[in-house]
Amino acid sequence: AETFFSHHPDVAPQKLLLERNWVQDQGCESLSKTICNENVQLEELHMRYEGIEVAGLELISAALASRGEPLQRLVLEHNPGIWDDKGLIAIAEAFQESPNLIPDKLGLASNRIGPNGLRSFGQVLLKRRSPLESLHLNNNRIYDASLMDFLMALHRKPQKTPKILDLSGNNIERGGVLQILALLRRQECSLEQLEMNYVIDDDLATDRTTRSLTRVGWDSIASVLCDARDIPATYFASNHTITKFGSATDRSGQFFPFRRHPHNIRLYLAMNSLEDKRKVAMMKVVYAHFAGNFCLDLFEDMSPSLIIEILGFVNLGFEALNVQKLSFANIQIMKIVAF
Repeated sequence: AETFFSHHPDVAPQKLLLERNWVQDQGCESLSKTICNENVQLEELHMRYEGIEVAGLELISAALASRGEPLQRLVLEHNPGIWDDKGLIAIAEAFQESPNLIPDKLGLASNRIGPNGLRSFGQVLLKRRSPLESLHLNNNRIYDASLMDFLMALHRKPQKTPKILDLSGNNIERGGVLQILALLRRQECSLEQLEMNYVIDDDLATDRTTRSLTRVGWDSIASVLCDARDIPATYFASNHTITKFGSATDRSGQFFPFRRHPHNIRLYLAMNSLEDKRKVAMMKVVYAHFAGNFCLDLFEDMSPSLIIEILGFVNLGFEALNVQKLSFANIQIMKIVAF
C-alpha cells in the first residue's frame, strides 16, 4: 500500500476503514509506512477486530506520533493488544513527547482497558495544549478504581477534559459517579457531553432495563448544573458547559439521552447550550433565586426554549450586577426589592 500510494497520490485515501481484515502485527509495519507517507493525507484511521497486539500498536502509535499533523479520528476497537495495560501504555509512551499529535477524536471502545494503562494515558492528556474533541472508553469493563485514577489526573487540569467522554457500558459505581460530578463542578472543566449508563448503585439508578436515575441521582446532577446554595455559588460554582448527559451514541453519532430527564435537568442543559456563559450564569441566578418573585412556578409547564426566552428578558435587569462583590446584605436586599 505504501508503494502504491507513493506512485498514485491522487487516489490516496483520507479515510481508511479496516474491519475484520485480521491485519495483525505483520500488517502494521506496512501500514505504519503508509501513515508516514507524505503523499498520503490521511485524516481518519479505523481499525476494528484486526487482531493487533502490543508490537503492532507500538508501530502504529510511533508512526502517528511522527506525523506533522494529527489525525482527525483514530478508532482502535476490539484489538487484543489493548486488553491489558501494556497496549495503552505503549500508546501513551509513543505520544509522551508529542501529545498534541494524539488524534482529536479517539475511539478505544471494547478493549478491556486496565487501570495502569488508563492512568498513563490520562497523564499524557494533561500535556496537550487543548482537550480532545472526543474520547470513547465505552464497554471496557472499567471499574471505579481505574476510573477514579483517570479522573483524578483530570482534576489537576480540568480544562484538558475531553469535550465528549463516553463511559457507557462500564462497571461504574457510586464512587465513580461522584468523582465525575466533582469534576463537573470545576469551572475550568471542558466536558460538554457525557455518555454514561449501567450505574450500579441503588441510590443512583433504578433497574438496569431502563437505565434511568432515581430522584437522588437526578438531584445530585441538578446541584452540579445549578448550585442553588446562594447567588455566588449559582454563578461561580455551577457547571455551565455540559449540554448533553445520557447514554451512548451509535456509530452514526445519534445521541440517546437517559429516559425521562426531569424538567429542571432539561432546562439547565438547554441553558448551557448558549455560547455566552455569563448569560447562562445570570439566567440560573434568576431562575434559582428570584423565580418566586414572579410566581414562575409555571415554568414546570413551559418548554426549556420558552423559559430561556423569558429569562433573557428578565436578565436585562441584572446586567449591572457584579456577583463577585455581593455581600450577604446585598443579596437579602435584592431578594426583597427585586422587580
